[in-house]
Amino acid sequence: MTLDKVRSHSLGVADRSLSRWHGASAGSSVLRVSTEPAASIAPTAAVTLTLPERFAPGWRQIKPLVLTIECDSHGQYLMSDDEFMVYGVGTTIAEAYGDYVLSLIEYFGLVEQGATENRYDAAELRHLRAYLQPTEPK
Repeated sequence: MTLDKVRSHSLGVADRSLSRWHGASAGSSVLRVSTEPAASIAPTAAVTLTLPERFAPGWRQIKPLVLTIECDSHGQYLMSDDEFMVYGVGTTIAEAYGDYVLSLIEYFGLVEQGATENRYDAAELRHLRAYLQPTEPK
């Protein structure tokens, strides 16, 4: 699985799902999230949504992973989770989502590599596998 394939799929998922009414919330309001630069997320607001089940080719979500989208005063988007402290950035929400997915997959790989020699990585890998897993052999 190439990173370009993951990036292309991730941006497609973001374009299809994030630009619709998604049930995302900032406080108690529902927001329409756009994939255009400088979308309607105020710099001080945060929007939460759930990672799609099939978030990248060869990967699936086991347990819902809540993501937060924030926009800074320069129009840059930050998408992050509080479970693994992984994040992605971009000039659009779609770019931030694509960067987040690549970062999450890379984090999984790094933890998996260290799990055979490090008990902390082994524990983190068990935690990661409770949330996501590859569906294709490496």
